[in-house]
Amino acid sequence: MKAKISIFYFLFVITIIWSCDGLYYYEYEVTNDSSLKVTVKFEHNEGSGIWDIGIGNTQKIFTIDHGIEGGNGPHFSGISEDIFKFEVKNSEGKISNRDYLQDESWEFYKGKYMTTVSDDEF
Repeated sequence: MKAKISIFYFLFVITIIWSCDGLYYYEYEVTNDSSLKVTVKFEHNEGSGIWDIGIGNTQKIFTIDHGIEGGNGPHFSGISEDIFKFEVKNSEGKISNRDYLQDESWEFYKGKYMTTVSDDEF
């Protein structure tokens, strides 16, 4: 009887381990392709931040936990699920006219959201 319980417990544990979905973290990254330094201010589900990004530089601005997701992840989800405020200002004090809360403002690849700031948005 004890052997049957041990085998059942072992199979149960193996089944639980194999059925677990992945735990995913997503990165947000901004590249400054403009001719001036920019400052990025943002608020997201887990906090807020301010980054100064020099000309030609790329900066990871935050990483956010998406928790457990189904297999074959990471999965794209709308920007508004993570970010609810995002402002880019150049060193002359001009604010970007680009709406960074729209999915079209970002590229997504393997758990990384990337965007590029350019001169034409000021």
